[in-house]
Amino acid sequence: MRAIVLNGFGGLESLVIKELPDPEPKAGHVLIAIKAFGINHAETHMRKGEWAEAAEVSGIECVGEVVAAPGGEFHPGDKVAAFMGGMGRMINGSYAELTLVLATNVMKVATDLSWEEFAVIPESYATAWTCLYGNLQIEKGQTLLLRGATSALGQAALNIAANAGLDVIATTRNKARFEKLLGLGAKRVEIEGPGAFQATTGGKEGGCCAGPCRQQYTSRFDCHSTSAWTYLLGRLARWSRSGEGLQPIATDGQRNTL
Repeated sequence: MRAIVLNGFGGLESLVIKELPDPEPKAGHVLIAIKAFGINHAETHMRKGEWAEAAEVSGIECVGEVVAAPGGEFHPGDKVAAFMGGMGRMINGSYAELTLVLATNVMKVATDLSWEEFAVIPESYATAWTCLYGNLQIEKGQTLLLRGATSALGQAALNIAANAGLDVIATTRNKARFEKLLGLGAKRVEIEGPGAFQATTGGKEGGCCAGPCRQQYTSRFDCHSTSAWTYLLGRLARWSRSGEGLQPIATDGQRNTL
């Protein structure tokens, strides 16, 4: 099979196309013919050697068709999405024509979306769903201030939250993106900046403040309502190796989750 291989750590020049042996099917795993895959911010850190693990073949998600599933979990030809389970980190990932993934990290999906459209969903939507339902435990009727809403993860979170019946106030740095966010279900859209929580909610009690962080944490999550949840979904800028800026997120009586 052809694969995009990590030939040492660095920039894009460290990615080279090579021929590799086809993965051998084995029990508990699914061999997938990859049709498309999303590009993730985490993969750039793996490529640069800034991650704890990095496999020879990057890529933490993909969509495609099942070639073989010796354990009987799927049938050849099934349309599936696969993500995580060590992909691109401890096992060869999706930057290839074939990948062998744990069956527990593969999902059969019935969809008429093109492969390219399908490929943008798995990791972003799975992450957003886990953050909103698993951690924030969102409920219909709540108010969600979603910052950085035009990122891939932000758009997925907006789509899910609006569908769940939350009143979503989305922020962006560009007024030209207002209509896009309204179309995804935002009740209101505001320009991103310090004090966004007070500007958009009047500092009322309750609700959630969430989003991926681009700037310093303390300037992004100044949600001072004492009964609001604050949740950091991800980081769009460079990693802070020291963790500087994490601790000051918490304000008196406020619940925070990283």
